Amino acid sequence: MYNLLSTNLFTLLKADNKVTLLLLITVMILLIIIGFALILHIFQRTFLYSILKDLLYYVKQKWPGLYILVGFLISGLLLAEFAELAWKTLFRHQMVIFDQLIIELVRYFANHHLDLIMLHITTLGSAPFYGVLSILIVTGLAYFRKYLEASALAICLLGGGFLNYLLKHLFVRARPDMFHIIKETGYSFPSGHAMVSLCFYGMLAYLISQNISSWIWRALVFMLTAIFIAAIGVSRIYLGVHYPTDVLAGYAAGSTWLFFCLSLLMWWEHKNKQNQ
Repeated sequence: MYNLLSTNLFTLLKADNKVTLLLLITVMILLIIIGFALILHIFQRTFLYSILKDLLYYVKQKWPGLYILVGFLISGLLLAEFAELAWKTLFRHQMVIFDQLIIELVRYFANHHLDLIMLHITTLGSAPFYGVLSILIVTGLAYFRKYLEASALAICLLGGGFLNYLLKHLFVRARPDMFHIIKETGYSFPSGHAMVSLCFYGMLAYLISQNISSWIWRALVFMLTAIFIAAIGVSRIYLGVHYPTDVLAGYAAGSTWLFFCLSLLMWWEHKNKQNQ
């Protein structure tokens, strides 16, 4: 019975069927989100949740600078992870098999319909899209006198893009040449789409979460954002313009800059409260 189900599932996945593939992906994502929400809902009713919530609130009120320090420490750790990944990938060449395996896995179900889906997803991580969306959001934040938030978002996006440019020209890794669904210029390591999408959407998710009182909804916002950012990274591998290690390096470098910007925003808010 198990072998029969496995065979039917394998046949279903191999079918060149856009509706089936979209349905499967949608159901998997929904199940993950629902399961995560249920776990959070159950945890919120436990005694441990109350203790952690009170403890974090006390720490934030008593030592607000600790949050800032933790943010800088996380940024430093992520920078170390990026450096290690760059060393193993570009100098020791220890990630070649990893790259090949992930590329084969991502491309296993490649078809024309999925090509179109990935093209749309990757557009959401492109510079023109960021340009229009960031202008609208920053303008909206400024209109509501959220100047610190607007500045942090702009610095995170522009700084992430500039750092990515510097890193690409520092490591000068050529792009993959196995297949070409779209044409891209420039160097490959780290992925600009992965790095900048994590900076931009990560900061945006944080700003949205600050206006949500429920921890469950906050967690869901971050989870959906993570899935969205991961989809952009996968699209770059699928389209053949980046190695998986390029995407991982983009996430590591983007996380480094994101946590630095978050710490900077917290420091600005702390100084602003002291001056009031």
